[in-house]
Amino acid sequence: MAINVLVEHIVSIDRGFDYASKVNRPEVWSRLAKAQLDGLRIKDSIDSYIKAEDPANFAEVIEFSSHAGKHDDLVRFLQMARKSFQEPRIDTELAYVYAKTDRLHDMEDFLSMTNVVDALEVGEKCFEDGLYQAAKLLFTRISNWARLATTLICLGENHWQAAVESARKAGNTRVWKQVHAACIEKNEFRLAQICGLNIIVHAEELSILLTTYERRGHFDEVLLLLGTASANFTTRTKEYLPPLNWSRLCSSSESTKMHCLFMY
Repeated sequence: MAINVLVEHIVSIDRGFDYASKVNRPEVWSRLAKAQLDGLRIKDSIDSYIKAEDPANFAEVIEFSSHAGKHDDLVRFLQMARKSFQEPRIDTELAYVYAKTDRLHDMEDFLSMTNVVDALEVGEKCFEDGLYQAAKLLFTRISNWARLATTLICLGENHWQAAVESARKAGNTRVWKQVHAACIEKNEFRLAQICGLNIIVHAEELSILLTTYERRGHFDEVLLLLGTASANFTTRTKEYLPPLNWSRLCSSSESTKMHCLFMY
C-alpha cells in the first residue's frame, strides 16, 4: 500500500495522514495509527484507530497511553474497542481510566451494564493510587467487605461508622484491628469499643489490645471496654457483639489471666 511507503520508507507521518484523509479507508487509517503509535503520537494514533474502527492493537495502545498518562484519549479508544471485543483487559482498563480521570458517574454507569471487568484488580489499583472513592465503589460492587473497610478508613472520619459496619460483615480479625487502630488514633472510643469487643473474643489478642490503650494513657476507656466485655452485651452495641468466652480468655496466658482476674 502507498501508506506503507509513506510511513516506512519516506518516514513522513504527516504525508501519511494527508493520504489517509484523502482515501479514507479503514486499513489505511489502521496502518497510519500504528506508525503514529510507534512515533509516540498517541492522541493522533487513537484518533486514527477510531477512524479505522480497529481495536485489534488494544494491548499496545493501553501500554503506551498508560505510560504517557493519556488517560482521556485512552477512554475514547477503549469505548470504541469494547463495541467489537468482549475482552476482560479492555473492560478492566476502561473502568480504571474512568477512575483516573475522575469520571466516577461514568464508571458507575459502566459497571451497571453487562461487562467483564475484574473489579478486584481495578479496586486494588485505585486503592494503591489513592483513588479511594473509586475503590469504595468497586469493593462495594463485589461485596469485598474487608477491603471496603480499609478503604473507608482512608476516606476519613465521616466514613468510620461505615468502616465498622463493613468490618462486621467481613468478620475478619485483621480488619477489626485495622479499624480499631484508626479509631484509637483519633480518640473515637465508641467505635473503637465496638471493634475491641470483636477482637478480644480471640484470647491471644487481648494483651496486645489492652497495651494499645495503656500506652496512650486511655485507662478509663480500657476499663470501659473490659467492663462491657464482662457484661457480654450493652444496649448501645448489642447488634455488633458476639458472645465472649471468658473461660477461654483466662486460660490463654499469664498476662491475660491477670486482666481476667481484675475483671472478676
